[in-house]
Amino acid sequence: MFSDNKISILDKNNSYEGGLVAGQPLVDAQPCGNHQVLGVSKDCLYQWDLRMWRIVNNFRMYNAYTKLWTDGDTVALGNKLGIVSLSTLGDELKTYSEVTSLVTHVTELKSNKNGGLLVECSKWKQNAVRLIDIQKGKVVGGWPVVNTKIGM
Repeated sequence: MFSDNKISILDKNNSYEGGLVAGQPLVDAQPCGNHQVLGVSKDCLYQWDLRMWRIVNNFRMYNAYTKLWTDGDTVALGNKLGIVSLSTLGDELKTYSEVTSLVTHVTELKSNKNGGLLVECSKWKQNAVRLIDIQKGKVVGGWPVVNTKIGM
């Protein structure tokens, strides 16, 4: 769980709680693999090792990021322009796709249980939702469709 630049993580064997220190305030943070956490500020992605409570990697970016999702290998970053960047994480962050179908800034990124689909949405535009195929980096569905609201 992430709030106020503090993170709490519980797993089968360990419990971590502490502050994440970065150059700028974080806008989001997510657990990422074994003893790792990714955090994003408006212009940098940080990777922490929780065993040492220190930054082990940081990746400079310039797109005013607002939301982060990761499954450990893939990282999705949403920004204020409605763009979601899909990247692979290793020694460096390699972007393999940028999805540009949302017109307002991304306020949520979630995936389904098997990690094949990513949902992006914006609370700033009513019913603005897009489904993204994570492997292909392409939109496979979205709303609104000709003024049809979700749930109608």
